[in-house]
Amino acid sequence: MDRKSKDRNRKILKRHGHFLLISYGVTLTVTLLLSLILPRTYRAIATIFRPSESKASLEWLKAASATKGFVSPLSTNVELFLSILKSRSMQDEIIRKFDLLKVYRVKDMEEAREELGDYAKIGISKEKVITIAVCDRDPARAAAIANFYVENLDKTMQTLNIGAAKRNRLFVEERLKKTIESLNKAEEELKNFQVKEKMAVSKDLSQMSEIAGELEGRLIGAKVQLEILKRYARSHHPEVLKLKSEIGEIQKALAQLPASEEKLSKLLRKVKTQETIYSFLTNQLEQAKIAEAKDTPIVQVLDYAIVPDRSYRPDIKLNLGIASLVVLFLGAILSFFDVLRYFG
Repeated sequence: MDRKSKDRNRKILKRHGHFLLISYGVTLTVTLLLSLILPRTYRAIATIFRPSESKASLEWLKAASATKGFVSPLSTNVELFLSILKSRSMQDEIIRKFDLLKVYRVKDMEEAREELGDYAKIGISKEKVITIAVCDRDPARAAAIANFYVENLDKTMQTLNIGAAKRNRLFVEERLKKTIESLNKAEEELKNFQVKEKMAVSKDLSQMSEIAGELEGRLIGAKVQLEILKRYARSHHPEVLKLKSEIGEIQKALAQLPASEEKLSKLLRKVKTQETIYSFLTNQLEQAKIAEAKDTPIVQVLDYAIVPDRSYRPDIKLNLGIASLVVLFLGAILSFFDVLRYFG
């Protein structure tokens, strides 16, 4: 290679070197200025433990999936938590509480939900905990929104958890109250009749009335139990079919009993019926109270969100690093094609 070519190559390399340096400097300067000028965004993170699956809920879910008789629920408590956190009602409460229509400068709730969806990310981390990461220009508001997600989740879970059990308890309590009134009335009628007519109860009559009353009480109890079950199970669920079959058998047994038109017999039967229903409902009420008080998926907070000290975006170091790589990459490509043009 002659001296003239060497000088030309040297000038080309020098020119490209100057170009790269200038481009690099300008790019870094512009990137730095933009990073400083652009509004800062802060990120606050709250984490909660994954809810455990209780033995009862697992058995219920297993039965539901096997028979397909129950109305399909969410398959796990984790999915339930995530669904509530991502629900529209949760978003709307946050938007109203923190006046996000004004903060995001949007016109309606739909746009505000979209903005909140971009700024709030909810999922499961590598550590298998549920994370709620919220970005906002105000670091205090970012932490407050993240913590409100947790608080409102706990509030919603408490409402959902006791809702069904509480409705069952109130239903049984109401039936029990009416049964007590009916039992007191039946006992009073029997007592007044015996005093008025001066009639004693024979052993055979007592036994027959007791059998009939017990069957009638079991019949009404089975119907009450079926009414409760139908709130959660469909008509073809095995437990529903089992109760219907039991009701049919009790009705057949009642039909086979000898009929008695005696007033005393009817009163004895009525008292025994109400006693059987009372015993059944008392037991059902205890079970309903236990179900209402039973531990259900509880929100256990691992870390509440704290007010972040450093901005999350823009990340100046990251932006400068990306800008440097881009300039060097483009500069290398331009230099490569330039050199090919001169030496081609």
